[in-house]
Amino acid sequence: MLIVTDLRITYRGIQGAVEALRGVSFEVAEGEFFTLLGPSGCGKTSTLRCIAGLETPTSGTIERAGTVIFSNHVNLPAFRRGFGMVFQSYAIWPHMSVFDNVAFPLMHGVHNMRRDQARERALKALSLVQLDELADRPAPYLSGGQQQRVALARALALEPSVLLLDEPLSNLDAKLREEMRHELKTLVRRLGITTLYVTHDQLEALSMSDRVAIMHAGQIEQVGKPRDVYQSPSSSFAARFLGRTNVLDGVATRNGVRTQWGVFGCAVPEWASDGAKVGLGFRPESAVLSASAPARGDNVIVGSVTGHTFNGENVEYQIEIGGKSVNARGDPFTMIADGGRAYLTIPPERCFVLAMSDAHARPAAPASEPETPPAPISAITDPTGRLV
Repeated sequence: MLIVTDLRITYRGIQGAVEALRGVSFEVAEGEFFTLLGPSGCGKTSTLRCIAGLETPTSGTIERAGTVIFSNHVNLPAFRRGFGMVFQSYAIWPHMSVFDNVAFPLMHGVHNMRRDQARERALKALSLVQLDELADRPAPYLSGGQQQRVALARALALEPSVLLLDEPLSNLDAKLREEMRHELKTLVRRLGITTLYVTHDQLEALSMSDRVAIMHAGQIEQVGKPRDVYQSPSSSFAARFLGRTNVLDGVATRNGVRTQWGVFGCAVPEWASDGAKVGLGFRPESAVLSASAPARGDNVIVGSVTGHTFNGENVEYQIEIGGKSVNARGDPFTMIADGGRAYLTIPPERCFVLAMSDAHARPAAPASEPETPPAPISAITDPTGRLV
């Protein structure tokens, strides 16, 4: 298990000190695919680099399998942590072949394997990513997706206890990115490797992860299974960053939320006392949309279509509901014309309650984590093959 507790880091620049991580804590179970998700500057890459040993936190602790690898008194060097890392830039050595890119770290530094041992392990790793037939090809003569797989094979060849992935798919085109999502997810789960993945891409996080931690302004907003954090966000930021959200002003009641559009039954959290001002949130795809009144009138809003966008697999509607505009998605085979009446039924299990102060909060500015440039080749290993 990987345990991160109260991790903090402060960067100092020309504008003074900036706290990029403000008490980040989470646990990653053995064999789990855990994702840090958030916008640029939220602290996710700083967290990953602290775990890898490439950054030194200001305070906090990091444990791996019961052993402290960082605290106020311990700071295990990166090359002794037993982690494998894949950088956003791939960091492929252009003067080496595919095989040598994977084998070099095995034959130097702390591993110091014989060439025959390194060859066996390197070819095994290349086989895992389906590149063993290209072992002798010069690394620059590969596509972006193939170079990404070389970087992954190099990390896997070390047989790491934890695999760290820093937005490894961000440089790929949309089609290749989709293919690599599936390949990477299948591979790490088949191998049972504990994986910590960093991304700003919501689809990557939702489709690949066992659990997701949403980060914002140097802190973790919410941790949970992809379906839970999407369908039951715990804050306005989580609701708005992970997809789109409609919010209606209301007052909490014992069994739901009372709004100017009626009383909506939904699960009310313990913090929302009876009579407290709250926001009722629901996703565009959560509402059941129809052009005629439903048989039951519970949790129904009536409005007028002011615009729509045909997306092929669905239609995105903008609906005016009495001084407020909301979004809803409908069936592409049953269109509602602009100006037509629309009925939105919001099932109780598909809506959620937000604190009023939180419901209208705009996403704050990033936590001013400095932009981390792609790691240069020399930052991956020194001449002895150590990760530095």
